[in-house]
Amino acid sequence: MTAVRRSQLPPPTIPHRSRIRWLAAAHPADVADVASVLATACVAQLRPLLAEDRDDGHAVALHRWFAAVTAQAVVHGAVYLYADDLAAAIWLPADAAALNLDGDIRSVPELDTLSALLRRSPAAAEPATVPAYLVAVGTDPGRRGRGAARQLLEAHHRKLDAAGEAAYAIAVDPIGKRLLAAAGYQPDHVDHAGVLALQRMRRLPRTRPGGGAW
Repeated sequence: MTAVRRSQLPPPTIPHRSRIRWLAAAHPADVADVASVLATACVAQLRPLLAEDRDDGHAVALHRWFAAVTAQAVVHGAVYLYADDLAAAIWLPADAAALNLDGDIRSVPELDTLSALLRRSPAAAEPATVPAYLVAVGTDPGRRGRGAARQLLEAHHRKLDAAGEAAYAIAVDPIGKRLLAAAGYQPDHVDHAGVLALQRMRRLPRTRPGGGAW
């Protein structure tokens, strides 16, 4: 397997008394919590496009996949978990296509496209211009509307802005697109993969390295 570079960004500065945790190590309980939050959010998000009688199978496959991604992201990228397991976010460097994380999710035909999101990261086309890849951000479906996902994005965007680095993400539904747009992402192009319309989006840094506007 091709080596993936370790993140060169420093640990995030999390405000005192913040409800956000940055995972510095892949403790099994934390990995399970992140995977559970994101798998539950993803199944709810994609339910209109998936076979309802297979929700349990989708959740199991997604949980395993997100657990694998989380363990890699703790080392190579960044993982954030909101208090009370309300929301979570996973970031990887754009060359994450080199990580072999497909196995579990590819056993579910309807979800095979999601495994392709890593394999089709922007690194092959423009690794120098889009180094940060938002793999997933999700909120417990029963507790949306509290701004948790927005706060998780802001925590990592502050790091990227300070380093003058751009970010890349994919929205799979209108809710995700609105969240990313509010965080400063601009639509790039849409890829159609099976039943999914993948809106690729990009966010430019808001300050130059060392301060000052672009």
